[in-house]
Amino acid sequence: MLTILGGLLGLITSALPEAFRWLRARQDHAHEIRMTELQIQAQAATAQQRLEEVRVEAEARLGEAMSREQVALIEAQRPTGIRWIDALSASVRPIVTYAFVLMYAAVKTAQYRTLFNERVATTWAEAIATLWTGEDMAVFMAVISYWFGARALARHRQGAN
Repeated sequence: MLTILGGLLGLITSALPEAFRWLRARQDHAHEIRMTELQIQAQAATAQQRLEEVRVEAEARLGEAMSREQVALIEAQRPTGIRWIDALSASVRPIVTYAFVLMYAAVKTAQYRTLFNERVATTWAEAIATLWTGEDMAVFMAVISYWFGARALARHRQGAN
């Protein structure tokens, strides 16, 4: 019995270093996998950060380009010293505004006549109440705000300088 016990003890003790090596290799392998995962995560975070840096840099360049373009447009609007060219340049916006106001008036006149021809409205007040909508108010306010608001802002800027 002692012989069998000694044989088993010898077998177990001879296998113990191999078992420890196997456990150590398993731990090392798990550690390597974890380190590789952490490296992949770090590289992904670095790539994402670099991508964000590139995006911010591109937006900054675009902003600079747009600013230069705005400055160039403002420079192009300065008087040339040739009276008729300066007058023509200054008249573009008012002429476009007048053309749209006349077109708007023609459309509203046609709608007004249609209301009376089809007997939808019987009085002038009914026709105006039908024709003057929220969209009309919005267009009217946009035009008035553009022209008179621009003047007020220009005066304010001149006063600030």
